[in-house]
Amino acid sequence: MYMKSIDNKYMIISLYIDDIFVFGTSMDVMHSTKRFLASKFDMKDMSEASVILDIKIIRRDKSIMLT
Repeated sequence: MYMKSIDNKYMIISLYIDDIFVFGTSMDVMHSTKRFLASKFDMKDMSEASVILDIKIIRRDKSIMLT
């Protein structure tokens, strides 16, 4: 797990085997970090995750539920 903070905007990068998950409070910070990582590593953006480690992620309006 890695955490980045810029002007009260937070981002967490989580690595698991060959997967990387990016979570954050600012889309701008997340996109700039993803662009930086993509310039250094061969990466594919697989969009939003729906399951992580058998935990289902359900998004509704402005909330997230984990089951």
